Amino acid sequence: MLNFSSLSQTNTRISTLHLYRLLNRFQNLESLSLSGCTELPDLGLSLLPRHGSKLQSLHLDCCFGITDSGLSCVASGCSLLVILSLYRCNVTDYGLEALSNSCLALEDLNLSYCSRISDYGVRAISQNCRRLRAIRISYCRNLTGAGFQGCSQTLTHLEADYCRLEPNGIRSILSGGGIEYLSVSNLTWCTRVNGLVAISVGFAAKLRVLNFRSSRTIGDDCIMTIAKGCP
Repeated sequence: MLNFSSLSQTNTRISTLHLYRLLNRFQNLESLSLSGCTELPDLGLSLLPRHGSKLQSLHLDCCFGITDSGLSCVASGCSLLVILSLYRCNVTDYGLEALSNSCLALEDLNLSYCSRISDYGVRAISQNCRRLRAIRISYCRNLTGAGFQGCSQTLTHLEADYCRLEPNGIRSILSGGGIEYLSVSNLTWCTRVNGLVAISVGFAAKLRVLNFRSSRTIGDDCIMTIAKGCP
């Protein structure tokens, strides 16, 4: 694994030239972390189509300069990706669509704080990346959850804290039938929190952990109904 994270704590200016030299030297990399390289431009990822064909894990947390252009480079060069973290990256639905068309082996995707994505981009991922096991979309406040309708049964772990989830969106999240861990803190964003009642009618038979911390409008009746659907 090539990890720039510790270096980036003292120097955020990891240049494209530095990255080129390292990727040219280590051409069989399977894991790469550029997390914290806040000034890394899309141009830095343009090297991946040539040098990233064996990457299975890529972390780009807090790479604020990475946009859809950079994500398209990831998509075209890293078809074997299993783990991808885009925490706080500046990507949109267009980048997610490109990713969903090429990285079909994705199992773990972090989109938390990617504030520009919508249900459209999530739908592209959930429909095309059918091996997806875990996805994190916390603080993506344009998301209602509707993009998960018809998601794969392989999806077992979902973190959607502080999203604007709607009742139909929660039902969509549960539609694959495989969810075991669901975190939906602060459902006060949702005007009808009784959407959680979908758990009580057989949509979440495998659910083991449910976190709705800070969801102050959820009452005892809702909790009792949820409990009936979680054997």
